[in-house]
Amino acid sequence: SEALQSKIPENGTLFIFARSEGVKRGPPLAVKRIPDIHFPYEFVLGAENTMVPGTVFDGPMVLAARIDIDGDARAGSGDIEGFVSAKPGDRNVALLLNHMTP
Repeated sequence: SEALQSKIPENGTLFIFARSEGVKRGPPLAVKRIPDIHFPYEFVLGAENTMVPGTVFDGPMVLAARIDIDGDARAGSGDIEGFVSAKPGDRNVALLLNHMTP
C-alpha cells in the first residue's frame, strides 16, 4: 500500500505463499521466493511451486505475500504482508501488501 511504501527495506525478500482456505498452520501448498523486488511485481504461482512433490494444487486458497526483512520465511516484526482469496486459474489477482507485523 502507499501508506507502507516508504517502509519497504532495500534488502527485503518477497515471499508469495498459497494455503488451502481455512488452513492456518503447517507448510503452505506452494511458495515463491523473490530476493530482488521491484513493485508492482507480476507473479504466477502454481503446481510447479508446491512445497511437497505430488501435492494437489486445487480448491479455494488464500494467497499471502510478505516482504521479509531478514530473508527468513517466518513472519517477524517489521515485515509487511497482505492476503487475498483466490483459486487455481484465477488471473489478474491483486495482492496488496497493507499490513505491518508488530
